Amino acid sequence: MTTIGRPREFDRDVALARAMQLFWRQGYEATGIQQLVRHTGVSRQSLYNTFGDKRSLFKQAIRHYRHHVQQALLDCLVRPGSGLDAIRKTLDLVVDGLGGPRCSGCLVTHTAVELAGSDKEIRRLVRFWIRELRAAFRAALDRAAAAGEIQPGRDTEALASYLVSSVQGLVVMGKTSSRETLHGIVASILSALK
Repeated sequence: MTTIGRPREFDRDVALARAMQLFWRQGYEATGIQQLVRHTGVSRQSLYNTFGDKRSLFKQAIRHYRHHVQQALLDCLVRPGSGLDAIRKTLDLVVDGLGGPRCSGCLVTHTAVELAGSDKEIRRLVRFWIRELRAAFRAALDRAAAAGEIQPGRDTEALASYLVSSVQGLVVMGKTSSRETLHGIVASILSALK
């Protein structure tokens, strides 16, 4: 069976990653279709044919972020071994992604601030991803508690929520703070767990 029409002349995943980077850097509202065309190297019509409208492309881009960026944090937290060490490594990963003039922060955090208050579907996605991160932190905290790395009787659910909010705070601080400052914040976060 032959297909009528021109074959797609671009790599869908590459175009999606480029769109994700642009949304990540600029936000949803500040990113126009023509900018997406230039940044991805894909024609306007091909963007629409492949991804749908701008909102649909944005949703696919934030899912791409979840699977390719946030997954690294989750993997670090659920890896067997010291729970406290996993939390430290995860916070270090966050800091490593911050700082410097080209810092983009966290697309999930930016999306929560920009759209979650006004877009129910985006709010559901952000809530799901935050619950997922909280559960991974809790698993690491439970391992840390079982190994005696944190005081017995600590509320690991509350501590997991504290860690999620701390990550969001690090992302915001990363926009204007030095690495030294961010590592100092990480040290304070870790000391609060013990």
